[in-house]
Amino acid sequence: MQGSFSKADAKELDRLQSACRDQIVTAYEQSVSESMRALAFNLANALALDLVGADDFALPRRLPRAA
Repeated sequence: MQGSFSKADAKELDRLQSACRDQIVTAYEQSVSESMRALAFNLANALALDLVGADDFALPRRLPRAA
């Protein structure tokens, strides 16, 4: 698409895009924060109920290679 736009139109478009970008970033940050809080809450409950422990976070053991 091609067109001819005034500097004022281009500046207004840039301003609108910047405002929308700010809204998207704010919504994303809120979403991440809510998700992290929920995950922390669930982990705390799982630890309190002894549903998970340190062994659940250990690196997996490697099986010996066949000769």
